[in-house]
Amino acid sequence: MAKPTPESPTQEFEGTIERIVFCNPETQYTVARAQADTAGVSVVVVGKLGELNPGESIRASGQWCQHPTYGRQFEVASFQLVLPHTVQGIEKYLGSGLIEGIGPIYAKRLVREFGEETLEIIDQRSAKLLEVEGIGPKRLDRIREAWARQRSIREVMMFLQEHNVGTSHAAKIFAKYGQNAITLVRSDPYRLAEEIRGIGFLSADRIAQSIGFTPSDPARIRAGLGYTLHQASAEGHIYLPSEQLVESASDLLGLPAEPVEESLETTVAEGYLIRDQVPETAIYSKPLFLCEAHFARRIAMLARVEPPPLVTNTAAAVQWAQQRAGITYAPEQAQAVMTALDSPLTIITGGPGVGKTTIVRALVDILGIKRHTILLMAPTGRAAKRLSESAQLPAQTLHRGLGFQPHTRQFNRDAEHPLEADMVIVDEVSMLDQVLAYHLIKAIAHGTRLVLVGDPDQLPSVGPGNVLSDLIRSEICPVITLNQVFRQSGGSRILHSAHAIRKGEIPDLKNHPKADFFFMSREDPNEIANTIVELAIDRLPRHFHLDPFTDIQVLSPMHRGPCGVEHLNELIEERLLGRDTPGILRYGRLWRRRAKVMQTRNNYDQEVFNGDIGFVSDVNTIDQNVSVTMDGREVVYPFQDLDELVPAYAISVHKSQGSEYPAVIVPVSMQHRLMLRRNLIYTAVTRAKRILILVGAPKALRMAVETVDHEHTRCTGLRFRLQADLATGGTTIAPESELLQEEY
Repeated sequence: MAKPTPESPTQEFEGTIERIVFCNPETQYTVARAQADTAGVSVVVVGKLGELNPGESIRASGQWCQHPTYGRQFEVASFQLVLPHTVQGIEKYLGSGLIEGIGPIYAKRLVREFGEETLEIIDQRSAKLLEVEGIGPKRLDRIREAWARQRSIREVMMFLQEHNVGTSHAAKIFAKYGQNAITLVRSDPYRLAEEIRGIGFLSADRIAQSIGFTPSDPARIRAGLGYTLHQASAEGHIYLPSEQLVESASDLLGLPAEPVEESLETTVAEGYLIRDQVPETAIYSKPLFLCEAHFARRIAMLARVEPPPLVTNTAAAVQWAQQRAGITYAPEQAQAVMTALDSPLTIITGGPGVGKTTIVRALVDILGIKRHTILLMAPTGRAAKRLSESAQLPAQTLHRGLGFQPHTRQFNRDAEHPLEADMVIVDEVSMLDQVLAYHLIKAIAHGTRLVLVGDPDQLPSVGPGNVLSDLIRSEICPVITLNQVFRQSGGSRILHSAHAIRKGEIPDLKNHPKADFFFMSREDPNEIANTIVELAIDRLPRHFHLDPFTDIQVLSPMHRGPCGVEHLNELIEERLLGRDTPGILRYGRLWRRRAKVMQTRNNYDQEVFNGDIGFVSDVNTIDQNVSVTMDGREVVYPFQDLDELVPAYAISVHKSQGSEYPAVIVPVSMQHRLMLRRNLIYTAVTRAKRILILVGAPKALRMAVETVDHEHTRCTGLRFRLQADLATGGTTIAPESELLQEEY
C-alpha cells in the first residue's frame, strides 16, 4: 500500500495519459503512466479514474505517495478531463481512436499541419481540415459529427464524475438519450439501472441521492423492488416469495419493511408487478408472469390434444427404421420412437452416449419416408449445428426457426402464424429458459407433435426458469429416460466418468497413456493455474496435434481467483499473443487481433447470442470498431459495445452449455467450493469430445460429485400450475384473455 510522503496532503497534477497499466472496469481503479505538463517527466497516477485513454489529459487533485514496491505515485482523489495542449499530447489524443475518422496516420498529418492549434481548428474552423492530405468532404463530415458527439459524451462523463459514478458507460448513455442525456438522467436516474447495460441500481442510486432524491422517495423504493426482482431473474428465478422480496429490497434500500411493503402494494395495484399463489405468495415481474402462465396454459392444452396418426403401425415403423440404420434399438429407444410418433408432447432424456440422437434420426427417417414435415431446432447455434450433423437434416436455432425480428423484437411465428410441421424436435432443452419456451409453444399448431430432448442433470438454463425439470416433475406428458450407454462401445473414459458423476460416484482417477480422460492432482490454486496454462499452450497441442485457439477450451466453475476465468484468460492470452501485440484499450481490456472472445448477451441486431465465440480479425481506430469472425462471418462492434465481449480462452461452465470441444481442461479447486455441485462438474465433463483433463484437488472433486444442488432451487410456478391442471382436469389455468391481454 502506498504511503503519503511528508509533502502537502493535497496537491495538483496536470498531465497527459501515456499508457494504461491496469484498469478494473468494475471498481474503476486505474494505474496509468502520464507525462506531467510542468516537469515533462513520466509519472505513475493511480485511483478511480474510470476508463481513460492514452492521449487524454487530466487535471487532478490528490497527494504524492511512496509505494513500497513501485515507488513514487500520485494518488488521485478527484480529477477532470481537459483537452491536451502540447503537440505530442494532441497527436496521441487524436490517434487513440476517440474521434471517428481520425486514426494515428491522420492525427500525425493534422498535428504536422496545425500544431498546437489543431484542436481549436477542429472545434471552431473545421473547414480548414480540407487542407490536409486525404481529408475530403465526407471524412470532414464524419470528423465534425464525431467531435460534436465526443464533446457531448465528455459532458456526460463530467456529470457522472460529479456524482462518483464511473465514466466508462458515458458513450452508451449518450447513444441512448442523445443531447437530452443529462436532463433525462436528472429527472429519473433510476432508469439507468433498467436501460443501460453495466450500470446497476447502486450506481443509479448514488446519482439520485446526490441530486436530491430522499432515501424513502417512492421512485427509489419502486426501483429497488424492480432491481431485486431483476437480480433474482438473473439467478434463474421466475418470481420471489413476497416476504423474501420485501426483506431483500429493504436490505438493499436500507429501509424498514413497512414503506417497502406499502410500495409493493401500490406497485401491484398499478399492475407493474403481479401477485399470485403457486402455491406460496409469489411476486412476479409482469413479463415473466405472462410467459409462465401462458406457457402453462398452452402446454397443458397441447398435452390433451389427440392428433391424427402419422403412421398406421408404429411398431412396424420402428422395425423399418432399425433395418435402415443397421442396428437394433434398446427397448427404451424403441419405446421413445413410438411414443414420439403417437403422443402430442414427448420428453426424451438421458446422459451422453445413450442414444438420444439415434431416436431423432429414426424419427427423421420415418417421417421422411412418409413425406411428413419435421423441424429440428436448438437454443444455440452450436447446439443446432451438432443436431444437424447427427440427424443429417438441417437444424436451426429457436430464434431463427421462430422468425425473430431484431428491430421489432417480435417473432414471425406465433399462434396466428404457427410453425408448418407435423413434428417439431427441440434438442438441448435443459438450456431453454421460460421466455423462449413460451414463444416456442405459442408457435406450435394444433395437431403438431412436439418432442423435447434434453438432459435434466446438466446445469439449468442461463435465463430464468427451469422448464425441462418442471415439465418432467409435473407428469404432464410421457417422459422416456434412456440409461444404457451405446456410444463408442463403452470404451470412452469420458463417458464412463460422466455417468459415474451423474450417479454421484467418483470416477476412476488412474491415468492411462492411451485414455481420453486424465486427472492431474494439484492442491495449490496457483499451481493448478500454471498447469492448465502449460497444458493449453504446449502439452496438448504438441501431443495431440491440437490448435490452442480453436481446439482447446478451459472451463472454470468461477470467474475470480487464481484458477478462475479472468486470471486464466490473462495468463493464456499473454502466452498466445505476447505482450507487445498492439491493440486498443476499452473497458479495462486490450483488444488485439487474433484474440479469442465470447459474446456475453443476446444482441439481436447483430444476430450474435450469449455464448457465441469468435476471433478478433481487425481493430479499426479510424472507424472506431472491432471486427470479430464468428461462425465464418464478420461481426463489427463499435468501441462502445465492446463490453458485450470477454476473452474466451477460459469460460465459465455455464457458458459452455450446448457446446462440445475437442479438448476440455477443468480446474477443480477448493477455492471454488461455493460453486462445486454435481450438475456443474457433470456439465463440464460432458463438453469434451476427444480429451478431458481435470486439474486440481481430489477433495474438491469429491465435494463437487457429492453435492446435489438442492439449496439453489429456482423459484418457478410452472410445475404447480401444471399439476393443479392435471388434478382438476384442465379447469385451473385461466384462458389467456383472463390472465392478461398483453403478451411478452
